[in-house]
Amino acid sequence: MPKNEGKDESLKIIFARLSSLNDLARYTCRFDSAALEVFYDESSGKLFSFAERIGNALIAYYIDAGERSEGIQYAYAVPGSGEAAEFTDTMDTQQLHSYYINIISVDMRHFQKAKEIGQKDINYVKVGNIKNLTKMILKKSIETEIIGSAYVFGYGSDIVVGAFDLVEELADGKKTFYYVIAKGGETDAKKACFIRYNYSIDSLEFTDEFGEHSYMYVKLIHLAEQLSGMKL
Repeated sequence: MPKNEGKDESLKIIFARLSSLNDLARYTCRFDSAALEVFYDESSGKLFSFAERIGNALIAYYIDAGERSEGIQYAYAVPGSGEAAEFTDTMDTQQLHSYYINIISVDMRHFQKAKEIGQKDINYVKVGNIKNLTKMILKKSIETEIIGSAYVFGYGSDIVVGAFDLVEELADGKKTFYYVIAKGGETDAKKACFIRYNYSIDSLEFTDEFGEHSYMYVKLIHLAEQLSGMKL
């Protein structure tokens, strides 16, 4: 009997809700190059961006948008001005500390939805602390020349901070999720936009501000709930 006979191996979508429009904008913004694509599904009103593929399921991080706009104007926080993301139908590239993200309209009705992550398709690796995790993300960022992200979400009574596929040597065809159960001051990740790492003194802090060139940054992307099916 052929290996795939009787099985549905077609691509399925897992929609994972983000906490806010700011999180979607922060996730898709590259800060120094074109942003990731943001899509609007007219049939559901979801505004989303694609992310990791786990087995035959593709994660789409989304918010409920209601109506479509042409784009998102995103400004990161600086001293005296907080982070802000807003829908707009006009592009303004003259604002300081601000980026424009296009929204593309698509019809997703013909794609199947996955209920949860398949456990056979993912490995989990617990990391000692957030500083360790940050260094792993920053190493990958240097290699890819893209600012890395970590996901923050509640898991029962715990706060989890994690990222996918950080150690090349442990790649085995599955996605691997590296995570920390936040403790003490690490729980500040729940309300921050970035991890700011000072490599000269090997220290980090949680912050909403971005752009100081003497630091390295990791984006914190807040999920409204854990990924369905995730079992740490």
